[in-house]
Amino acid sequence: SLRKLSGGRPILRNFGRGIVEPDWVGRGKCAGSRDDYYPDAIASVDIASFDFYPVMGNDRLEKVADGARQLRSYIQKAGGKQAQWGIVEVSAIKGGPAPTPAQIRSMAWMHVINGARGLIFFPWQVGEKGERIREDAAFLNPDVIAGLKALTSEISGLSPAIKSPEDVSFAVKSPEKYSAMARLYKGDAYVFVVSESAKGAKIEVELRDFPAESIDIVGTGSSAQRDGSKFTDDLNAYDVRVYRARRAALKQANRM
Repeated sequence: SLRKLSGGRPILRNFGRGIVEPDWVGRGKCAGSRDDYYPDAIASVDIASFDFYPVMGNDRLEKVADGARQLRSYIQKAGGKQAQWGIVEVSAIKGGPAPTPAQIRSMAWMHVINGARGLIFFPWQVGEKGERIREDAAFLNPDVIAGLKALTSEISGLSPAIKSPEDVSFAVKSPEKYSAMARLYKGDAYVFVVSESAKGAKIEVELRDFPAESIDIVGTGSSAQRDGSKFTDDLNAYDVRVYRARRAALKQANRM
């Protein structure tokens, strides 16, 4: 069994583009199957991960978010005990275009906001048969390395809020697709949003039952335009935003 072979070490099973494209020919005889295969395959492992490389395939970045959501649903059907991870494209995998730091950041946050609590960065260049040509392909691009350092620092710094078990009730309105989650950490509300659209769009966010004194856009030194606990912002294509709302102090009534 897998447990015997693992020697007590955690078992990770990774799933590819079939998660987001059930009819993909690479799934062989399982092509077209949606709900019967994945929960069974996930039930026997400790970590379930998902990879999809849209830049290599000239595909849509939002499929990363679609796949992460789908993996999360399969984990829940398998009992919900497995950790969810995501694998992120960071190199020119087949020797074509490499993802930009902005694209890498967007894909990483699509994974995190949709349930991933671990990330793996795919740094290689491979051949048509999957053979490794360069294991250090990502390091050929200094901008990518600088972006990865900034990204890992950003996510690590926000990790306590990301992993907080306390949710915040909120609502988001936007004409375009997005991923969003909200957490309560040390009395502040954190809202994480990533655009799933190649078009820019205005978003409106409402924090419910949370009286906000201020709403900062983390990492920018600026604040969101707000009306009480409602605020708006403009997102570019596949943009990422993290908002920190500080709770307003309760006003005590004057006593005679």
